[in-house]
Amino acid sequence: MKTIVYSTHGFDKPYLESSAGGKHQLSFTRQPLNSLSSSLAEGYEAAILFSNDSAPSAIIDRLYHCGIRFLIYRSTCTDQVDIEYAKNIGMKVACIQDYASRSVAEHAITLLLSLNRKIQLGQKLMAKDDFRLDRLVGFEMFNKTVGIMGTGKIGSHIARILQGFGCEILGCDPEPNQKLVKELGIKYVREEELLKKSDVVILSCPLTSTNHYAIDRRAMEMMKSSALLINVGRGGLIHTLDLIETLQEGKIGGAALDVYENEGRIFFNYRGHIPVQDAVFNTLRKLPNVLITGHQGFLTKESLKSMAVKTIRQLDNWAIMKQRGIISSSGTFIP
Repeated sequence: MKTIVYSTHGFDKPYLESSAGGKHQLSFTRQPLNSLSSSLAEGYEAAILFSNDSAPSAIIDRLYHCGIRFLIYRSTCTDQVDIEYAKNIGMKVACIQDYASRSVAEHAITLLLSLNRKIQLGQKLMAKDDFRLDRLVGFEMFNKTVGIMGTGKIGSHIARILQGFGCEILGCDPEPNQKLVKELGIKYVREEELLKKSDVVILSCPLTSTNHYAIDRRAMEMMKSSALLINVGRGGLIHTLDLIETLQEGKIGGAALDVYENEGRIFFNYRGHIPVQDAVFNTLRKLPNVLITGHQGFLTKESLKSMAVKTIRQLDNWAIMKQRGIISSSGTFIP
């Protein structure tokens, strides 16, 4: 299947090429999908998008008129695409499932330990030949209460890792995982109780219409003044301006984030030649008790391989269905 791959990076291109194995004609562009770059899809049947590529109805129209009938996100979320509109005009849309849950969970723990034990600050002081330890005091994880908001695949892996530290684990999820209750003794509570009792709050849930800005000033004021906030879910779960004010006022202990609500304009590309123009982000990253990584929680060899295999498998399935006449050339299912 003739396919264009948007937002290509050096870290994922080799895996996609290897997984395709010559079965599909892949063309790569570093450009993200937008109104201008959509014209690059002329003459292609399918487009593979990255997590930050946005496909509202206007872009879908452009892609459709270029010949695109199949759209794949090489990520777990499709909140950037107007699925209903695509469906109505006969374009197939898919994403891939559970390719990086362990990697993201391990990254959450990496962020937690790095923030708690002040690894980033220690490195900055060492670079200045300052080897004093006075500013680097952390706390043990043993017997600490950790609240996990979102106990799906990522949250479940986080809980299992934390059990090894001897933590008491609280969970908050619309669909409690009874397997975790039996396996780990995790206790499910309401959001307010989780925020008030937790020494560490970890966000590992998807972004929905009901939890946008779930962690705002009101929520953060419920937390302990020493509590750490970790986000490996979606940037829009946290009201960033409220987070900055709360940190500046010393109402929580610190924050470690792998996501940011306006990251699409910043992450995944070199910005050294043009200073970042996002004043909120610039203020946030300068705070001494904030650690930010550029949405790299998924970035392991194992996850990249899984991502590529599952993405190409979706192309394989569509190609087979089209060959067998199950899908027409317009991309719609044939009764």
